[in-house]
Amino acid sequence: MPSPVPGDPTRLLVAGDTHGNHMHWKHALLPAAREHRVDGIVQLGDFGYWPLTGEGLNYLAWLSAELDDDDLRTVFVDGNHEDHKALRDLPTRPDGFVEVTDRIPWAPRGHRWTWQGVRFLALGGAFSIARQYRKLDSGRWGWFKEEVITAEEAQRAIAGGPADVLLAHDAPAGALPMVAGGRYDPYTLQSARHVQEAAAATKPKLLLHGHWHKFQHVRLSGQETEVIGLSYDGARKSWLVLNLPGLEVTHEPD
Repeated sequence: MPSPVPGDPTRLLVAGDTHGNHMHWKHALLPAAREHRVDGIVQLGDFGYWPLTGEGLNYLAWLSAELDDDDLRTVFVDGNHEDHKALRDLPTRPDGFVEVTDRIPWAPRGHRWTWQGVRFLALGGAFSIARQYRKLDSGRWGWFKEEVITAEEAQRAIAGGPADVLLAHDAPAGALPMVAGGRYDPYTLQSARHVQEAAAATKPKLLLHGHWHKFQHVRLSGQETEVIGLSYDGARKSWLVLNLPGLEVTHEPD
């Protein structure tokens, strides 16, 4: 059984939303991984898992081959733009990860693991704001009831105790990026509150997220958690390099 990232990694490339965009991997993420000599890649949801489409299958096959050439693996948390039915049909490995391909494991919600003594906690999921343009339960870029974090999932994540790094797709309620009009959908607020609850209870030093297609670097009010939100495929500030065990960000693209 291959490790999610071989050995005990000391340097990770962390990527925001990729949306199944192999060009972003080809021209941005994989070159950055090579340049900064990372041990593995962590992707923060909206990875683009659509195995019922030819495009989705080609993406998985192409990316797996590229990662194999570079001897890298990509661990991802789920975003809202994934086929959640297909993800949940995949078997869970003994180590708690779910193997999408031998180079691409998924970290399901509430899953925990340790690298370099740093405690990682996964809590993917978010609400699809544009779901009115998508079909429910469609494996061809639809939306799914399972995409939104539930209270039970948040409590399961909390039950494991403190964490050092919380890997989320959505932002916590205390660090939601501003939107036009300043009003959020109730389902969006529900998802963000669950991330906030998990962060408040597990007290991570660092919370990394995607989803909002905006870069931000803020601190949660009333606690020591740094929140970094990454942008998306094709945009600036869509990735960074994270060093372990000190959690230093050594490259934050401008």
